[in-house]
Amino acid sequence: MANPQKENGHVDIANEIVEAMAKTHFSSYEIQILFAIFRKTYGWHKKEDWITGSQLVQMTGIHKSNISKTLKKLVQRNMIIRNGKKLSFQKDYEKWKKLSKQTTNKKLSKQ
Repeated sequence: MANPQKENGHVDIANEIVEAMAKTHFSSYEIQILFAIFRKTYGWHKKEDWITGSQLVQMTGIHKSNISKTLKKLVQRNMIIRNGKKLSFQKDYEKWKKLSKQTTNKKLSKQ
């Protein structure tokens, strides 16, 4: 039985970011990778961290080729920032490039 406790670690995300994300359409891979990035950064009280593709594979179960493609999409959407080999979350949600719901649904129906 799972028994998560806040005392064993937690990720602090501002309510304003969570609310902006709730209004944003993501692919399932995008949201999984974003949560992994939150865990590796905010979960350790860091703004950015060196996060490898193999770490993201281990954390998400997503194949490495899809990790690479999805990271590129998140950078293009300005939701994550690459600083050399480090990744960080773009918390200024007004800079995000959003997908339309229609675009997201079309991609899902093709899978």
